[in-house]
This record gives sequence, C-alpha cells and structure tokens, in this order.
Amino acid sequence: MTQKEAWESVAEHWIALVRTGGDRSFDYGAEAFFELLPPPARSVLELGCGEGRVARRLAALGYAVVGLDSSPTMVGLAREADPDGEYVLGDAAALPFGDASFDLVAAFMSLQDMDDPAAAICESARVLVSGGCFCFAVIHPLWTSGEVDDDANRFVIRGSYLAAVPHIRPVMQVPSIHRPLESYFRGLEEGGLLVQTMHELPTRTRLPGLLPVYLHVRAVRT
Repeated sequence: MTQKEAWESVAEHWIALVRTGGDRSFDYGAEAFFELLPPPARSVLELGCGEGRVARRLAALGYAVVGLDSSPTMVGLAREADPDGEYVLGDAAALPFGDASFDLVAAFMSLQDMDDPAAAICESARVLVSGGCFCFAVIHPLWTSGEVDDDANRFVIRGSYLAAVPHIRPVMQVPSIHRPLESYFRGLEEGGLLVQTMHELPTRTRLPGLLPVYLHVRAVRT
C-alpha cells in the first residue's frame, strides 16, 4: 500500500482525531513553524493540507493560501470547513501548477507521510518564484529512528537510522515513514534550494529537553 492509499484509508480517523484535540502536540509545533515563515501578503501553497487546519490558520494570519492534498476525503472536508478557501486534490510530486506560481510553499508535518518527498521538494522549487521560500516541518529523523526505554530512562535506536522504513506515529496511529536527514536535504539540493535556517525543537514530555522531536527548515529558491 502506498502512503497516498494509506492516508486515504485513515482519513476519517485522522479528522476525528485532530478535530477533537487528539493531536496534543500540534500547537507546540505549529506556533514555532509559523514563526519560521516569511511575512504575510504572499501567495502560499500548503503541501499535504489534510482537513485544512494549517491553511485556515495561515489565512487568518493574512496569507493567500492554496491547500493541496492527495486524499479526496481530506480535501472534501477541508472545503466543507472552509467554503471560501481553495483546496486542490493533487500529488505533491507532480504539482498541477505552473512554474513560479507561488511566493511560499509550506509543508507542515507532511513530507514524512509522502511516497516521494524528494520529488515533492523539487516540485515545490519549480512552482516557487525566484527568491521564494520553501518551509517544512517533519518529525525529527532521530526521534523516529528509535524509542524511549522508560525503565532505563534512555533512548534506543532500533535497526538502522539510515534505512527508510515504515513508521506508525505511536499516539495517533497514522502511517508515516522514517527517513534519515539526508533524504530531505538531497531533495533541497536537487531542487536548487538554499537552506537559510534550521531549528530542532526539543522533546517536552519523555526525556524532556534531551532530544529533538521536530525539525523545521526554511530554504530559498536561488
């Protein structure tokens, strides 16, 4: 099963989860991510918009947003929740937009859930204007490479950090893929995107402050 198929199969579960506060870490990651973005008054493409919660927040901050997702269920419910918004069904690895269509492409917690994130990053670079920004947030690859051993109060890497392997987010039980940092940065390199800044957000609950749980990156199309 592809990631696209897997996410359509859990769409109803995901929507019920996020709309009832089941994603308890959302505000922590989202607020830091919004601070990473360039100022509003820019045209924004959000990759992997899901049911539209980030797109709605961006619109409220003054951005002109187009949301894109590969799940028909997600896109339908995003349109239902935000009738005035623009939500497109499509593949991030083959974007249905022309070159230089956006000032900003944002991918909040979605690249790790895609079948081909490097292609999605290259496509993001294609649809950006010169000087436009690509900003993404993912679960930190170090965090997805292992697990916390609560008895020993330590973090243990299981298997190979360097291997791309399926990963189920333990609390939310949704499909994802662990990939090493190189996978994302190779996409940036191939897309001609220059990294401006990178933030590693620390854990707040298990082993608080000792490990990075989220990775945020802002890059620019040269």
